[in-house]
Amino acid sequence: MLRPLAVTLCLAAAACAQPIFELQSVGPFPVLPLTDVEGIGATANGGASQATIESSMGCGLPGPGSFQYAHLLATGDSNGSLNIPTGGPIPRPAGANFATEIRIPIPAGANGISFTWEFFDAENSVTYNDAFQVAVVDSTGAYVGAPIAYMDSATIFGAASPGSCMDPVAVTFPGTETGAIPSVGGVLGGPQMVMNYQLPTPLAPGSYISVMCANDQDNALASAGIIDEVSFGGTLASWTFGQLGGPGSPLDIGLTNCPPNAAFLMPVSINNPGSFPNGWCLGVDLDISTLLLELNFGAPFIGSTDASGSFLFPVPPGVLPIGMQLNASCGIFNPNLSIRFNPTAITIQ
Repeated sequence: MLRPLAVTLCLAAAACAQPIFELQSVGPFPVLPLTDVEGIGATANGGASQATIESSMGCGLPGPGSFQYAHLLATGDSNGSLNIPTGGPIPRPAGANFATEIRIPIPAGANGISFTWEFFDAENSVTYNDAFQVAVVDSTGAYVGAPIAYMDSATIFGAASPGSCMDPVAVTFPGTETGAIPSVGGVLGGPQMVMNYQLPTPLAPGSYISVMCANDQDNALASAGIIDEVSFGGTLASWTFGQLGGPGSPLDIGLTNCPPNAAFLMPVSINNPGSFPNGWCLGVDLDISTLLLELNFGAPFIGSTDASGSFLFPVPPGVLPIGMQLNASCGIFNPNLSIRFNPTAITIQ
């Protein structure tokens, strides 16, 4: 009974911090200008059924605290018109005949974004350069800055072997994960993470997050991309977990410039990294009894920010023994502006 309760509490916090893709039923996104309940719509490619909400498990999907994710299948360019350059970006405008795209509105006041992503490559070829990309686009369809995340088949071709897991969605030619390639970084058997990426400012009205998966030169093999656990936050929002004054100083734990009166969860494991930073609870791998103790203890493991969006909790020197290893993470959430901070590891000095 305790384990389901603890898992529910931890995943509920993560789900609140990453609300996108959880409110729509499994199936195709509506075709723009129609949108779903979260304001997300797809361009009309391949009958628009190539951009879908999925819940199939595999390759680390859905992510911790998530139950569904967006899946984009690369189809459309059967006449060789797109010509995606190695390393990107995908040419714009990439019309409905050349790329599958979903458009995520950027909430007012949001200046940062976090998400997980993966590209499943079915081509493994320089010639047929399928690609996946997440980028900021203005209301005219023009890029605002460089892509936030990008991967293509030509970059993968000739590199170290990609990961071994396959696209969990039932497609004719399921691609292989690319995130495990050492030359581009990544996680074996799980999606890549973008944490607290600072969006360009100021953003003009109508700007949005464009998530695209494009098929280059042929339409024989369809690669795919996924995006999951999307959350938006403010530019100055920060989480501190460390000895800012150096060895012998207090352990400073704090949240600043966050949404006011917002709940947070801060799981911590002691001398037990496990699968950190890919643990089951916001990246931390801790046993159920430890999590329950932390939930019952209260701050700094669970609590809320004050009216100014802050929370400060210094731990005096000597309370924690020198050499203790701490792995921690933090998710802060409210209905409008939520953040999942990057997990961190420290050793008390």
